[in-house]
Amino acid sequence: MTESGKHAAVAYAPRTFTNKPEMMSRGAFTAVVDLETGRITKLPFQATLGYFSPGCGRGEDAVFTALTDDTAKSPESRLVTVAAATGKVKSKVTVAGQVTSAIPVRGGLAAARGNHIVKVTGGKVREVATTKATPFQLKADADGGVTFIDRVPQRAKARAGGQEAATVSRVPERDLQKASGNAQPTALARGNLTGFDLTATPSGEVYITGKAASTTSRAGGMVHNPGGLAKGALVSSHGQAAVTSRWADGKDSRIRPEEALTQRTVRTTLKTIDTGKTAVLDATPGDLIGGAKSARAGNETSPVLTAQSASTATQASGPVDDDRYCSVPRGDAKKQAFQPTPRQIEWAVDQAVVGKLNKGATRGANWKNTGMAAYAPQSLFPLTPLKGGSGVDWHVPAQVMLGVTAQESNMWQAARTVVPGVTGNALIGNYYGIKYSADGYQKDPWAINFAEADCGYGITQVTDGMRMHGKEKKDEHPKTTVQQEAVALDYAANIAAGVNILIGKWNDTRDDGMTINGGDPRYIENWFYALWTYNSGYHPKSTAGSNSGKWGVGWTNNPANPLWKENRTPFLENASGGDDYSHASHPQDWPYQEKVIGWAARPISAMFGPGDFQAGYRASWWTNVQERTQAKPPIGLFCDATNNCDPSSATDGASNETGKGPCMLPVDPDTHNPLYLKCWYTKPAAWKKCDNAECGNAVHRFDDTYPEQPDANSYPPRCNTGLPAGSLIVDDLPNGTTPAGSSNRCSGVSSQGSFTFDFASPSARIDLHQLGAGNGNHFWFSHTRSKIGHDDGARLYTKGPRRPRRPGSDLGRTSRSAGCAAPGPARRARRAEGSGTRCDAEALPEAPTCTTVGYLTFTARSRLRWRPCHADRARARQPRRIPGMALAGRGTTAPARA
Repeated sequence: MTESGKHAAVAYAPRTFTNKPEMMSRGAFTAVVDLETGRITKLPFQATLGYFSPGCGRGEDAVFTALTDDTAKSPESRLVTVAAATGKVKSKVTVAGQVTSAIPVRGGLAAARGNHIVKVTGGKVREVATTKATPFQLKADADGGVTFIDRVPQRAKARAGGQEAATVSRVPERDLQKASGNAQPTALARGNLTGFDLTATPSGEVYITGKAASTTSRAGGMVHNPGGLAKGALVSSHGQAAVTSRWADGKDSRIRPEEALTQRTVRTTLKTIDTGKTAVLDATPGDLIGGAKSARAGNETSPVLTAQSASTATQASGPVDDDRYCSVPRGDAKKQAFQPTPRQIEWAVDQAVVGKLNKGATRGANWKNTGMAAYAPQSLFPLTPLKGGSGVDWHVPAQVMLGVTAQESNMWQAARTVVPGVTGNALIGNYYGIKYSADGYQKDPWAINFAEADCGYGITQVTDGMRMHGKEKKDEHPKTTVQQEAVALDYAANIAAGVNILIGKWNDTRDDGMTINGGDPRYIENWFYALWTYNSGYHPKSTAGSNSGKWGVGWTNNPANPLWKENRTPFLENASGGDDYSHASHPQDWPYQEKVIGWAARPISAMFGPGDFQAGYRASWWTNVQERTQAKPPIGLFCDATNNCDPSSATDGASNETGKGPCMLPVDPDTHNPLYLKCWYTKPAAWKKCDNAECGNAVHRFDDTYPEQPDANSYPPRCNTGLPAGSLIVDDLPNGTTPAGSSNRCSGVSSQGSFTFDFASPSARIDLHQLGAGNGNHFWFSHTRSKIGHDDGARLYTKGPRRPRRPGSDLGRTSRSAGCAAPGPARRARRAEGSGTRCDAEALPEAPTCTTVGYLTFTARSRLRWRPCHADRARARQPRRIPGMALAGRGTTAPARA
């Protein structure tokens, strides 16, 4: 929030962006919001998802930071200053090195670079003061100074038994303006690193929340430590009260999707800072500030995603992308992925980690009507031996692998619109090759570049070998067709492949002598290196020659990287050791491996069926709460001289050289230096003694006497139309096709006509989806666009003509399951007599029921055309969707029968 309190700066993105280093570093969308009028101005650039961006301070400006990662060739930080009142970019500077926590101050920006407070003016970086570690939570105070938190580094060999400490420190305005590099910050308070935080009023009154003991009174009157304020509390605009909020219904963020669309009462506790008295207020969301205009602005496409012009001429073809690079396609009714229940996933993980999966999950030919050949999951992917030992307990802990499934996919094998027991398109990472440039700009969100496709499939996002044969990346070894289809469509095979990937990371690091806490695989923490590399890759010792002599685990996921907030508690845990699932709403504060261990300790809330959410699996366990808390290692454990990482080096002197810590590479300002951010750690590490019962343990819920757990049967299809004798049906699949699905679903469809697609451009397929539900166990759906004349609307326009084979017949029922389609109320579409079209706004029930649309009588040349409607035109009583489609064509309609 800016100094006036009238404007807010925002960075936002899907949570899955945090799983990709390049998206985490520079993929967030940006906007400014007028808090009085509700006006939203989306900005034409992207920024980091790091906790520190955007930054506000003095005046009405906000600064957004974008970073490169250790895969980039140029070591740069881009700082974009925006006038929050207008959304206009005032300055854009690119500086060498990793600059974090930038905020506006008089005459420029204050920021952190390594273990220094720096001043950035006109692209020039000058050091202000040297700190003990990387300073964070920079706050501009009303006296013109900057207050921050500074971690007190532990020695690399220090164990977690001793709490890490931090200080609240301040540099005054005179030192910021002078920027001589020799300022001495004043320490104002000290406490446990994870025990306190900073917050501030828009006008610059800084408050310490949580527990920290004041060490001096020399704070200039602008830094307050009243005590008794919960860590993370916010302070009211005028500094009169500390504010904490929770849901009045007592629930946390683990709610059903339909609940997310309803109003929830917020219970806010106000604690007056002067008197310590409290008041509790309940508030229900009212009208949106700015009304419908603000809502529409919020839904507009970011200007970063400037779509290129596209022809509106239709391109008649099927829903499958024949020119794709990923092996198993979207849009093929026979190649739909089956969505398992969380219980099935936990069973499969328990079997796979001990090599017993084939006993209960051998697949016959045409498993679930997918047309696949017969196979057994762990015959396709035999369990890779785990190096370093042997024995019945020498295997991946189930909760580590389950944590991977939670973080990678929310335990989804199929797309996110598919519920357990239902089929749909496989969950595929960047199937269309949507590309982000190194500077974070995405030129066109609908531009297809199949050569850049990620092709990560299913629950564990298996990527390697999943491209079509002949379209592999350099040095990529393709999987067989059976392996590829099994990974994409069958959760058990996907888990078998994912377990081997994780074991491969364990083996790679262990081969190079890298172990955690002695390397016993039974314990949760000891998979820290394997999880680190599961996400961001590993640089083996054998490749050091091509990496300027460097090898090891990468810098992005290093806990010492300033990208991560240093006073973070363990993922999903609050400062008192209790649950805090709100962390899942801002996962960008934790490196990947800490998130997975957090999921191992606290299971994801997963859907077992529509409206039925439970813990997705059994949690791992520790002997006490403190040991569970200390599953997160000390911040500086993987940062020492051996990987050119020294967050406490305070004797290097003032300089504008890059690499002033924590990562000290490179040591010259050449932005193309091959050593950039290659602070790759190479040593064994330890912070616990597992033999002393300090480490986390797995829970193996299902032994091999348990059979494969039963399928769910969510949204059972309607296999018998119930139409009068002689009625003809034109289905959305060719006659005789049996769509993928469980054996208790429908057999082959009966269709007396044809249904095809006309796409305005190949990009239109991106927003075409399918589900194994409804009439005949299959339907297609799409989404509305805000403006039919908009470039996105034009290029994504899709028509689906149906043509019956015999004239003068009732078409039959068209139905949908309201709980399976896109968000928003279902609508009943009715066609008036004549050649025009019309959509009514009669709301249908929100419950997951099938609703009859009506009957349409055809003449010899009749056809029924499905097409997406557009919200703007619908308001003018023109075509409106049955979410995804609308009726058009010649003929007359009859009301739906009861």
